[in-house]
Amino acid sequence: PELLVRLDEPAPGIAHLFALPMGGMTYLPIRLYLFGDQAAQAAASAEPTWQSWMNDRFPVGAPPECGD
Repeated sequence: PELLVRLDEPAPGIAHLFALPMGGMTYLPIRLYLFGDQAAQAAASAEPTWQSWMNDRFPVGAPPECGD
């Protein structure tokens, strides 16, 4: 399963999200592509907000143990 979303902000682009089962866990890769002359500047400006959002919801740490 995957989801493709058209973005208007922080610049025109797309977000691609998909489920990836691996080793008894499911990962959710998120790819963001921004387009246009202001894409690099918009990405640099938005990156700290996205990093904070991701870290709050998905803190880096050891993965949970699988019940094998």
